[in-house]
Order: sequence, then C-alpha cells, then structure tokens
Amino acid sequence: MDVLLGLTNGFADVIAPSNLLFLVGGVVIGMVLGAIPGLTATMAIALVLPLTYTLTPIQSLTMMLAAYNAGTFGGSMAAILIGTPGTPAAAA
Repeated sequence: MDVLLGLTNGFADVIAPSNLLFLVGGVVIGMVLGAIPGLTATMAIALVLPLTYTLTPIQSLTMMLAAYNAGTFGGSMAAILIGTPGTPAAAA
C-alpha cells in the first residue's frame, strides 16, 4: 500500500502547475531548435542544460525530456514540409 501512495505522490509532484510551465517551455525550445536544420535533439539538450542549473530536479528533468522529445519531432518538420531531412533521425 505504501508503494501506491508513493507513486501517487510522485505523479502529483510531476503534474504540479509550476512543473507544467517548464514542460511547455521545454517543448517550445526543443521544437524551435529541432526545426533548424543541423541542430539535433541532443544539441537541444546541450543548449537547455545551463537553463536548468537553478531548478529543482523534477523541473530540470521535465524540461530536458520535453526539449529532447520536441527536438526529435521538430527535426521531422523540414522532412515533412520540404522533403529534405533536417536531422539524421528524420531521414527515414
């Protein structure tokens, strides 16, 4: 029963409104960086990392995960729109 309570508290911490703000910020940054040809999702993580030094661990991990996932999707934007892959992952 303690495991279920801990899991519930963990999800409640992650979906707090302040953490969702960092999630949206990470998505926006990742999407912009991923849409620029030549910048990959890994580069988005490298550029977001200095922004996360003063945040809590939950906020920083949420922001970096959002930037990585949005950067992967943003890399496919050039492949979808003009037929030229912007990242190696979008070549397939």
